[in-house]
Parts: sequence; C-alpha cells; structure tokens
Amino acid sequence: MKVLVGYDGGSVGPMEIAAGLRGLAEPVFLVPAELRQTRLGQMVAALAETVAFAGGTDPAGDALLEPAKLDRLAGIEGLAGALTFSEKLLPALSQVTTRLGLPGHAAETIRLLTDKYAQRRALRDSGVDPVRCQLLDSPAALDPAVEQVGFPAVLKPVRGRGSRNTYLVADRGRLAELVHQLLVPAQPGQPPAEQALLLEEYLPGDPSCPQGDYVAVESVVCDGVVEHLAVTGKFPQLSGFREVGDFWPAGLAGPVSDRVERLVSGALGALGVRTGICHTEVKLTPAGPRIIEVNGRLGGEVSDLARAAYGLDVSTLAARIALGLPVSLPARELPAVVYTATAIAPLPAVRLRAVRGADRIRQQPGVFSYRRYREVGSTTRTAEAACTLDVLTGQARSHAELTAAVREATSTLSYEFDMSDGTIATFTGWQLTLGSPSGSC
Repeated sequence: MKVLVGYDGGSVGPMEIAAGLRGLAEPVFLVPAELRQTRLGQMVAALAETVAFAGGTDPAGDALLEPAKLDRLAGIEGLAGALTFSEKLLPALSQVTTRLGLPGHAAETIRLLTDKYAQRRALRDSGVDPVRCQLLDSPAALDPAVEQVGFPAVLKPVRGRGSRNTYLVADRGRLAELVHQLLVPAQPGQPPAEQALLLEEYLPGDPSCPQGDYVAVESVVCDGVVEHLAVTGKFPQLSGFREVGDFWPAGLAGPVSDRVERLVSGALGALGVRTGICHTEVKLTPAGPRIIEVNGRLGGEVSDLARAAYGLDVSTLAARIALGLPVSLPARELPAVVYTATAIAPLPAVRLRAVRGADRIRQQPGVFSYRRYREVGSTTRTAEAACTLDVLTGQARSHAELTAAVREATSTLSYEFDMSDGTIATFTGWQLTLGSPSGSC
C-alpha cells in the first residue's frame, strides 16, 4: 500500500514523514521540479520514490498538476491515500484525491481554505463569524473597502503564507501607500507584489490573557467528524503579525476553551472540511473568540509539540486519516507545559553571518531539542515574511514559569547579521517579546 506525500517544505520534514509511515504504507513523494535540484530535494529522492512536476499554477501561484502528470499518479499501483503538510500543494493533492476517489478536500473546500476573502465570506454567510472584510484588487477599490471595514484594520494578501505583506493600518493615507506598493507593478511589464489584498477589521485582544491574545486549534477530521487534538497557546507576536512560539496546554479557562473549540468546529463545517488535519487561529477578544483564519494543514511546530507532549507522530496520524483508517487521539492532560520557540530574523537583516551558542543550548535545563532552519551565510530577507531561524522545544513546570524558562533556555544564543544599511548587528539571547505571566484568559 502506498501514500502520495506532497512535499515542498512545511511543518514536518521528509525524514520524519518517512519514519512515521514505516510499517503503515510506502511513501511516494510528489515535489515541485525546482525542489528536485536542491539539497533538500535530493534528500527526499534518497528516502523514497519521488515524482517531480513542473505543472502550472492557479491564480495565486499554488501548484497544479498537468494532465499527463495526473494520469501518471493515477496509474501508481497500490496508491491508497494522499497527504501534504504544505499549503502550496493542497490544490495538487485535491486533484489526485478527486481523480482517485480517495479521502481529501474537495476543490471548493480548497478554495475556501486558501482564499482568505472567500473564507471570510463563507464564515460570515454561514453565521459562524461576522468579521467585516472587503476585497482590494486595485487602488480603485480602496474607498469602498474603507467605508465597509473602517480603522484600525488588517491588510493581508488574499493568498499568502508566513505573515507575508501583512500590516496593521490605522488610517487611509497609510493604506493607500501600501495598496499602491503591493498592487501596482514597480516597473512596466513586471507583475505586482500581490494579485489581490484583503482588508479586514482589526480584532482587539483580551488584555487579561497571560501570554499571547490568540490561540490555535489543531483539529482532526475523519468523514466529517471533527475532533480537536489540542488548543495551542501562543506567545505575543512580533511586529507584522510574526509568530514566535507555541505551548500546550494553552492555559485557557474551561468555558473559554470550550467556546473556542465550538467556534472552530462550526468554521470547519461551514468550509466543507470532511477529512484531514486543520490548523485554525482564533483571536481572544473582550467580546469572545473570533476566527483569524482556517488552514487546511498542520500548524508550524505542532509536530514538535505532539512528539514532546504525547510521543505522538503526526505523520502517522495524517497517514491513517489519508488511508481512511481509524485514529485515536491522546488524552489531553499534561503534567507540565511543553513549548516551542522560534527566533525570527529582524526585518532590516539581509544575511545571517554567525550563530553562537548552538552547541550549548541542548544542555540547558528543560530543553528537549534544538533545530536550525537557516545556515550561516543564507539570506534572511523573504519578501517581508517571517524568516524563522531555528526552533527550540522544551518544557516548563507551569504557565507561570514559562517565560522565564524560555529566556533561560535561550540565554546562550547570539546571532550576527548583515543589515540592510551595510552595518553588522549582533543580537544576544532570544529576541522574543514574551508576555508577563499574570492574569487569566
């Protein structure tokens, strides 16, 4: 029995995927042709049979399979399921599962999961979440959007990942500047930075939250039945809505957690999700929880949390769902707080010059693992999206000790960057804006 694995980066690495499928199914990796030429692509090819494709893209640039490649995949003997941890490859995997009648997202569900404006409309029309929003596909649409949404507001790409080109805007002047910058080509004949933008009302956070004022819900859906693996707590974001870490359990009061989970279950139903793993971000506002966005794939670093908390391999879980096999989720009681924390390159940085202390951090109290994402010498400017440098996984004895535990664990690290103004800057310790462990939410 074989499982098609769409791979183009994402929250789970290829070696972890191959290990998770061992004894359950044989992986066949589906990768974009450009990945095949990289060191990562060569690692994937060494693990299992690999099919590369150079097909077209949908209007947002997400990968689509050309008919001949889809025919080839449909002809693979023993192919019984398909999965991906890459949002970019969700449309391609939907093509395969639809063609073969396998568990997977329908094409309309893929549209609602990847088009933020269509998703907002669906959630509003179904009565699940009434956030005001408006499509901005040209500068001429600016005034109607302002009239509909008001200020403050959040501007983001209709299709985007990694907090790319996401801004909090407080007035029309700044909005007009950003819309021109993102929707008007810099030079004649060049494509604009974004094809379309979404302007949506800013959701104020509940100030009583002890860490970040938002959470995520990791959900497992089998044949339309929704179960929640965990509610994930979040550290406060950096500017530009860049995320820096997660923890289990979230530490929410029982009634708040229940309300969050009911909201997410309703959202998944409204979007037509019938199978797979989903990651839904929820803002904790003074008026109650509100949907930030629903993603049709596993959240970043959730695999590390699941392994540290429960010894759970999410690759195995995802494969069982893809194959239509029964799944069993662990009980959610934990004796300690398990966390992941990531260092984000400062936006003026353009190149990582050095990392010091990485050889000592694994010896710090409470640290389970430390993994680097960026090699010294690599560029860190990624079209204004978050550039994640590394990830640390560890535990704290309580939510009250969480911030101090992360600071202590990362105290040995320092990073040196080439900055955009030609200077060299060193950042010592973990550059996180962690909240104070007071209050409850």
